[in-house]
This record gives sequence, C-alpha cells and structure tokens, in this order.
Amino acid sequence: MSAAAAHSARAPIFKPQGTALEGGALSLTYDADRDGWSPEAFHAAVDGRGPAIAVALTATGEILGGYNPAGWQGQGQEVASDEAYLFFFPENGDLPVRLPKVGGPGEAVFRDEPKQGLWFGRDGLVVPLSPGSERAVKSKLGAYYSRKPDGARHLISDGVPVKGGSRGCLLASLHVWTAAA
Repeated sequence: MSAAAAHSARAPIFKPQGTALEGGALSLTYDADRDGWSPEAFHAAVDGRGPAIAVALTATGEILGGYNPAGWQGQGQEVASDEAYLFFFPENGDLPVRLPKVGGPGEAVFRDEPKQGLWFGRDGLVVPLSPGSERAVKSKLGAYYSRKPDGARHLISDGVPVKGGSRGCLLASLHVWTAAA
C-alpha cells in the first residue's frame, strides 16, 4: 500500500469529536493527485461543502493537517473560529495530537480566495498551491495555533527553515474530507 493510500485509510481517525464531522460518514472531497495541485482545482472541489478536515502527507512521511469548521467558500473571506485546530501524528503515536486556535477566533482560516490554497492562520499551516511550487507546505506555530506539547514552533518536524521563521517541506499528498452527502 502506498503512503498516500495508507494515510487515506486512516481517515476515520480524523473524524473530530465534538465537531460537525463527528457523527456521519466522511467523503473524500479533494485529492490533489486526482483533482490537481492548484488553487482552482482545490476550490472547485471544496467550496460550499461545509466543515472540512485537511490531511497532508509530507515527502518525509509526516501526517499533519487542520480542521476548518466553516469550510471554504473561495470568496476572499477569513474564517473566525475558536473551533479550528491543527493536528499532527507524533512519531510513535497512533492518534493525532490537536493544536488549538490561540489568540482569539480571528484568522482561523486566512486567505479563503480563489487564487489561494489552504491557509490556517497567517502561518500556522500554509499550502498555497502556487504554480511552480504546488507541493510546498510551511508552518509556524504560536501566533495563531498552539505550539506542540514539547514547545516546538513548527508543525513540520523534518522541514527546512523558510522565510519568516517558518519551516517548510514538500507534500507527497493532500486530501480534504467533508461530510458525505
């Protein structure tokens, strides 16, 4: 089984307790390999589909992501919510560790625009899906989302330093799950 298939097989784990996605079945709404690694493909698949969980697999095998309680609309609005969070799987863990929104509800999801990818906060977890660097991801924790329990300031453990104090790497896969219709 490929790493991407293995991470998709774990999707039921991502049904977050206490959220709109907890009770029902999930549907794979966006698969970057299937639908395209572009903001246009992303928004064509997810806009208007309601609450969503984004799950990314890095090229080094880390699984991370975020919960967007309002879902994406692609109309340039920011999502304010205390319910949004990021998550990661620790190296020796079977269950994801949640990193809650901090600093108030503002900018839980930032840049929900047709020409942008996924932005959790201004820098918590960013996958802009930019032409030429479609698989790039970066993260910086602390201002919009809680740091890791060990105090780490980056969601990506194996990443390299990038502009603005973030840490980045490339993604092997990117999926977004929403409630099944």
